[in-house]
Amino acid sequence: MKRLVVIVLCLVLPLSAISQRRGKPFSEQVNWGIKGGVNLSKMHYTDRHLADLPQQFAIRPAGGVFVDIPLSPFLGIAPEILYVERGMKTVYTHYSGYDIDYSIRSRYVDFRLPLMVGVNVTSWFQPYLLVGGDVGYLLGGQIHLLQTGLPHPELTVNLGKANMQPLYIGVFGGLGVRFFQEMNGKRAQLKVEATFNHGFVDSFSEKEHLKTALPENVNAYNITGKRFPQAIELSVGVTLPLIPDKRDACYGFSKGRWR
Repeated sequence: MKRLVVIVLCLVLPLSAISQRRGKPFSEQVNWGIKGGVNLSKMHYTDRHLADLPQQFAIRPAGGVFVDIPLSPFLGIAPEILYVERGMKTVYTHYSGYDIDYSIRSRYVDFRLPLMVGVNVTSWFQPYLLVGGDVGYLLGGQIHLLQTGLPHPELTVNLGKANMQPLYIGVFGGLGVRFFQEMNGKRAQLKVEATFNHGFVDSFSEKEHLKTALPENVNAYNITGKRFPQAIELSVGVTLPLIPDKRDACYGFSKGRWR
């Protein structure tokens, strides 16, 4: 987590000089924000038999903080630190005749760097495209297995390095819209985004592939091929100026008196 914060600061601080050269203070151009939403999550399997599993989208939360940095009237970046849940859900009938209900709920802290290209339709509305990269680290989670008709029908396993690859690396792309609002001479914004996210690191653990750790989900399916997280993410974000405006009613109140 500390490394992710340092990365964000290293990206943000050098851009203050760029903003100041355009004639506006850094605080008037760079906004901080919070965002939240949902991941409609699933897994992509390279094994043909696993790819045929009837997956349902697993609804998982995502949210965090970001810094919105305009580089030009049409181009910007927004480094993010997010809490993201990923996973999958499948319900099917095993060839032996019993029903399987299997789900994964994995929790990550992610650092993302979106690049946004927009068009100013009006002074208060801007649609944009966004693409970027994503690096995440596994915090934990659970595998849940329900096998109807067996003597021990239910099993819940905590996720760790033995049964889940801890590193997530992926890319994403999608669409967004911004709605701007002037507040005390500063410009706040509401933004709504929809993206498709795809991981490029196999989420099966090395120990599962090497069979040095017994897969707890062996009754659901065998560990073959590779498994990549995918998601459709829907989010809403709100930004405010980096520092308060001097005309704000609370600005300048110090030690019980007004300046």
